[in-house]
Amino acid sequence: MSDRRLSEESENAEDPAFRFRCQCGVFLTIAPFLRGRVVLCPRCKAFLIAATIKDEFGKHLDPFLQLDSERISLRPARVRDWKPLMESHQDERNYRFETSEPNTPKTLRQILRQSSYPKGFRSSQILRFLITEKKGQEAIGTVSLAFSPDYCVANLGILIHFPFQGEGYGKETVRTLIEFAFHKVRVGKIAAACDVENLACRGLFPSLGFSKEGELRDFFRHPRRGWIDACLMALYHPDSPRQYPHSPIL
Repeated sequence: MSDRRLSEESENAEDPAFRFRCQCGVFLTIAPFLRGRVVLCPRCKAFLIAATIKDEFGKHLDPFLQLDSERISLRPARVRDWKPLMESHQDERNYRFETSEPNTPKTLRQILRQSSYPKGFRSSQILRFLITEKKGQEAIGTVSLAFSPDYCVANLGILIHFPFQGEGYGKETVRTLIEFAFHKVRVGKIAAACDVENLACRGLFPSLGFSKEGELRDFFRHPRRGWIDACLMALYHPDSPRQYPHSPIL
């Protein structure tokens, strides 16, 4: 994320800037449509949920990253989580519809480092969560939100370990992420893409309100299956317009 998104004065008189305060004391000026969304404080480098009332304090994002549902809990994945995740990331049954081969320990650590919060998120704009089953306190997979510029759109990806598939954990996880994305960080659209042959995935997202937006030919390249087509699905925030203005403060 670029710090240029924040500035002390608006550069566009027709789109008045909105000012709020970080917990470190600095005043931040943003485009009005970023109110209630995630921004980065250029002084303390903290991620904030921008205030919605002028001159009020924004809220630090960190407390909102601990997510719970009936059977699972989600928290930002850390590099040291590679050990409990290694079994799921080396199981070939989990990679039938993925675009890569099972990960090595080194590759998995790199993936977790690139999306670790907050440093990795700052550069990758990817929030990756560890999914833990509450009953057995076992890591059963990961789920990620890859944010587009200005955090109006998030692309969702999920991997549930094979022994836990078909038990509703994927649906419970995605439902929890929808609540977080729409009501905590005010994302306007959640998008997902999957192999057209992944019938479980193609059934999961529509069951939660996603609509099919089309198919793309030769969108993924599978190491053994070659080029495969992708099904694109999306869910829009019910209270958000489908088009967002481009931020004048970049």
